[in-house]
Amino acid sequence: MFCSKCGASNPNGAIFCSRCGERLAIAQSTVAPKEPAAPEAPVEPQFMPIMGQIMPPEAGSMTEYFVPQPKKKNKALPFIIAGVAMAVIAVVLILILGGSGYSDPEELALDFAEAITEFDVSDLEDTMHPDILDTEEWYDIRQMIDSERKRSIYDDYETENFRIVDVYDEYDRYDLREMEDVFESDYDMVVHIEEAIRYQIRYERHLNGRISDENGRVTVVKIDGRWYAHPESVR
Repeated sequence: MFCSKCGASNPNGAIFCSRCGERLAIAQSTVAPKEPAAPEAPVEPQFMPIMGQIMPPEAGSMTEYFVPQPKKKNKALPFIIAGVAMAVIAVVLILILGGSGYSDPEELALDFAEAITEFDVSDLEDTMHPDILDTEEWYDIRQMIDSERKRSIYDDYETENFRIVDVYDEYDRYDLREMEDVFESDYDMVVHIEEAIRYQIRYERHLNGRISDENGRVTVVKIDGRWYAHPESVR
């Protein structure tokens, strides 16, 4: 320990300087301070993902999570597809059959009368049920019409002014059943006739400047909501 006045060296623990007698300062242990321990290296947290577990976001967080839900099957889809398919089939049938059948029985009767008086087989077939046209019976009717046309003396006549002058529509179920029997026995067709109407038609025949009134009858039947000429009306 050194004296602060004269600088003399004094033993440790001395109270006065051995040279000048100056009171020495109280000895203080000069223990060297320990160096601060080096901070422990921070332990990095280990992340162990839990498979199959989805943690929801904290309240107020902008983070959103989405858990996919199984898609619901559209039960109506098969019916929609089936409906579209049926509509396509209906359109195809109409194109193939030429829109067979009439919605107006009077228009049908007048078209039939005009076709038969002019021996027009093509127009006549438009008034018939399409299933009739491939039968042997109808083939015989075609041959008959062609034969009548070839030997007709009215090659140069014209017909016009077709009009309905009488209507009979009081057919009962027994009458309709008899008509159905004709379809089945002669044309091998099983049909259900819903209604039937018989028309008497008058028209004018022009030949060599002369005009004569003619009459004819046609029976039309309703099958599956459409009207057709009864094939026996041709005979």
